[in-house]
Amino acid sequence: MKTSVYLARRLRKNQTESEKILWQQLRNRNFQNLKFKRQKPIEVRKFANEKRFYIVDFYCFEYKLVLEIDGLYHKDYEAHDLNREEELKLHGYHMIRFTNSEVKNELDSVLSRLSAFIVSLKK
Repeated sequence: MKTSVYLARRLRKNQTESEKILWQQLRNRNFQNLKFKRQKPIEVRKFANEKRFYIVDFYCFEYKLVLEIDGLYHKDYEAHDLNREEELKLHGYHMIRFTNSEVKNELDSVLSRLSAFIVSLKK
């Protein structure tokens, strides 16, 4: 766990521009009075003795909601991202993804889609 905490801290210090933009909207319960964490390590157990940690861009505990912002880097890791997403879903997490471009250029749309996604989780 120590390694994932150190990595998460490093990632928080080196946010992308899109992460900074979205964080300004999510922090301090600014968005629907929900508490979000950024660069949050999440532990999942694959088997009884095997633990795995994923560091997600943003996380809301109340809904087990993971928000990921995909940049150009993610195009090279689509299969890895899909496996990671499936594993998190198997453990009860909900995930929504946005691209860097969407966050930078269509922030209102991103927030509307996020809001609609949260409403769907409340049902």
